[in-house]
Order: sequence, then C-alpha cells, then structure tokens
Amino acid sequence: MDGDLERTVSDALADVVERLYAALVRRARRESPEPSMLTPTQRLALSVAVDSGPLRLGALAQRIGTSDSAATRAVDALGAAGLAERVADPVDGRAVQVAATKIGRARVAESRERLRRVLGADAIGLDERERENLVELLEQLIAALEDEPKA
Repeated sequence: MDGDLERTVSDALADVVERLYAALVRRARRESPEPSMLTPTQRLALSVAVDSGPLRLGALAQRIGTSDSAATRAVDALGAAGLAERVADPVDGRAVQVAATKIGRARVAESRERLRRVLGADAIGLDERERENLVELLEQLIAALEDEPKA
C-alpha cells in the first residue's frame, strides 16, 4: 500500500475523536428541549464554575485553556444569561470571583443528565464491562492530553 494512503493509528484516533465530538454535539441538539445558544467556551466556563467555583477569572481562563479576555467575554455572556455572576473574593475584597448561579447549576445538571442518558448501556449498545473499559481508556487519554508538554 502506498505510504500516502496508509492510515496510522494516530490518524484513526484523531478521526474517531473528531467524529465522537460531532456525534455528541448532534445528539445533544436533538435531546435538548431548547437551543443552548452557548458557545463551547461558555459551556466549558460554566461547567468549571459549577465544579470548581467560585474562582477568579484568571484561574477560570487557565482551567479552560483560554486567554483572560476570552474568559471575560464568556463570563459576560453567562452573566447576561443569568447563568453565572461575579461575587466578591472573600480573601481580597478588591477582587472578584466567578460563580455559577442556581440557574447555571441547574443547566449543567440537566446537560449532564442528558449525556448520561445518551451514553447509557441501552443507548450505545455496550455492556457494563465494555463501558468500564472505555472509561478507563478515555481517562488515560485525558491524562495524557492534560500533562505538561515535555521540554
């Protein structure tokens, strides 16, 4: 087989991850009662605020892997939608932190419940052991991707 036509394992993995993301987005759109209208950065910022907040804007930007200005725009949009708010930092009264509102926490909980239904055994045709193996492999992939680059 011609070297240009061979698919490497890395090529196949990149392709399947991209298709998985697209499939999850399409399914989420079908399952969601109303359009989210949140960008991926806004959704990620809201999830981090729910899981780790309240936290300072710089910490939020670092956690979601974006610039402070992009995080600020995301928080502004979340605030306008009533999903997040800026609150006083209890340690430094001059600083503010980003916190999810009750509505924001509910939105994330609903989204995660939809995802659990979508990925349930009946929905994806994998038995419990196969799903456990998939979780383990995905955890390894996430850990590898989140490692600091080697100098």
